[in-house]
Amino acid sequence: FKWYDYKSWYPIGRPIGTTIYPGMQFTAVWLWQSLQWVPATTFDVPLPKSIYQWYKPFKLRMQKRGWIHLPPLPKSPEFGPMSLNDICVLIPAWFGSVASALCGLLTYEVSRSVNAALVATGIMAIIPG
Repeated sequence: FKWYDYKSWYPIGRPIGTTIYPGMQFTAVWLWQSLQWVPATTFDVPLPKSIYQWYKPFKLRMQKRGWIHLPPLPKSPEFGPMSLNDICVLIPAWFGSVASALCGLLTYEVSRSVNAALVATGIMAIIPG
């Protein structure tokens, strides 16, 4: 790992190979290679006309308030293989969700209280750690 990033920590840069966790890189590549097997899929979503009648005035109101780039409602969403960059961006959210769920399950196993498990899951989801 002799990658040196000259654009971060200006002006001295940063040696990437020695300052990040290599397990994250290997996990991202493993996930990316695994997701290459997922075929590109398109399917039609039957949305009632009431959704479109509601969304158009809502979009106009939000654009008046400064939300210029609201996405259109897709009639046929497309799913396919993700890029390596997308996976690297989403890994912290995925791992955080799994860690929160496991914390809640562990709390339930120890206390047999659903309320304690929900509180532990919520705390783990909110507090960075």
